[in-house]
Amino acid sequence: MRKMNVVVLTNTIDNAGDYLHRYASLRLIKSKMKVASIREIDRTDAQLPENNDTLESSDIIFIPGGPSFRQNLIPEICNVPEKFWWKTALLGSGVKHRRMPPFNESTLRFLNTSLPVSVRDLATAAVAKKTIRDNQVCMTGCPVSSLTPAMINDDFGAASSPNSPSIDVALSDGQDYNKGANQVVNHLGELLPNSRIIRHSHRDSNQQEKNSVISIGGSHEKLINTYRSCRVHLGFRVHAHLVCLALGVPSLLIVEDERGASLAEQYGCETFDFRKRLFILKVLNRIGFNAFSGFLAKKYAEQIIRKFDDAPEKIQTHAAVSPLWDAYFLDVLEALKIRQSEAVN
Repeated sequence: MRKMNVVVLTNTIDNAGDYLHRYASLRLIKSKMKVASIREIDRTDAQLPENNDTLESSDIIFIPGGPSFRQNLIPEICNVPEKFWWKTALLGSGVKHRRMPPFNESTLRFLNTSLPVSVRDLATAAVAKKTIRDNQVCMTGCPVSSLTPAMINDDFGAASSPNSPSIDVALSDGQDYNKGANQVVNHLGELLPNSRIIRHSHRDSNQQEKNSVISIGGSHEKLINTYRSCRVHLGFRVHAHLVCLALGVPSLLIVEDERGASLAEQYGCETFDFRKRLFILKVLNRIGFNAFSGFLAKKYAEQIIRKFDDAPEKIQTHAAVSPLWDAYFLDVLEALKIRQSEAVN
């Protein structure tokens, strides 16, 4: 197979998880394909013109993304011109909720014209298969799950000795951050008094420290170096959990949304479902029952610690997803070959 000119339509703003997804996607593409060149374009650029020379000269276009599988994927998530849809593929795409509004007409046409779709979790696969032909939907997992310690060491150098990590416990803040979640995280710190604990936000890259929360937003390097230097991870961030699983760092995901629940179901890892508990704390704090919400938050923190103690020490995702990614790229390249042949004839 000849080397291919690849275009990747990416979008990173501040969330460290988005940067990690971008890094993992680019690495995955390079490892699974023969690449002559790879170019990145901001997928949110409203001016993606139909005569864009980079898109025109490309052999294949990838759109990596987290919750990009949504009602208005075209044009809100990506405005790729229709004449390029036949050589475009979604990579590790996901839904935010299983129950979502129907796709708009443009998105439906795109999903049934594009190359096979890679989905990150079971919830997305269920939604996709109601909309797209079955042979167009490939369960692959998130690109981050394809990373290995060896890959990361190649790119970032060897990690410090696992016997002497610089952090005992890394706590990752949630995206729906509020007083209730804050209470629980504070109690987690109190329940681990002899541990070196650092609490991280994946956003706010311009604020180095806020309320004892260290920002690692704005890059994938800070995220990777943070979690490879900790002994364990407890927290709300899915990409923190996935990179820890990839690195073999023990991790417990505190589930706050559908995405976390579905990923946990896919990989078979232990989680702590916080969704209903978070709602209860929100209501109690809103009506002024702060003492009772504080009492419950401490109980929830104790439950999280017990859950972590019972969780498997290490789960590595690469071995499980590597064959899925191999199959996906074979499907994509075969579909592309057929379409190119049809265009010539």
